[in-house]
Amino acid sequence: MKIILVVVLVLVFLPLLANSAFGHGIGGENLPVSIGNRNATLFVGVQPSVFDPTNNESYLTVKLTDGKTDAVIEHVTFMMELTKDGKQIFNEKFRQSGIAQAGGSFVNFRFSESNVGQTTLRIENIDKSSEYVEIPISVTPEFPASMIIFAAVFSLIPVLSFVRGRRIA
Repeated sequence: MKIILVVVLVLVFLPLLANSAFGHGIGGENLPVSIGNRNATLFVGVQPSVFDPTNNESYLTVKLTDGKTDAVIEHVTFMMELTKDGKQIFNEKFRQSGIAQAGGSFVNFRFSESNVGQTTLRIENIDKSSEYVEIPISVTPEFPASMIIFAAVFSLIPVLSFVRGRRIA
């Protein structure tokens, strides 16, 4: 009887120890933009695209490349804004120097529980032009590992009861 009580208490309190994980759903977007008479591609990505419980940091990568040569266009400025339910949750001006790894500008932004739902990423004033892009991002909680542990432990109750020669009504 004491074992069942301990197992039930563990099952009740185990989900409270879970850390929430949030994902954006995709790895990146390549968007065509025009800057003056020049065609370009704006790459926007999030790394890592798969949640890593040992690293809570995620990076937003923005890279502008020439539409013909695919070479990184250096010394580009742009404004980046994240909005949720019409409220701004992030806004900053960036300069792509061409020195950053892979030629992009990196932003460290941690999605949290308050960001769950539809969020919009807007990048504007690309290289001092009127060009802008808006990307909808769906921030969703990932299935917590504690729920898998909860199910595994819960499924052991009938097995342990059977092994000990007892039946659960």
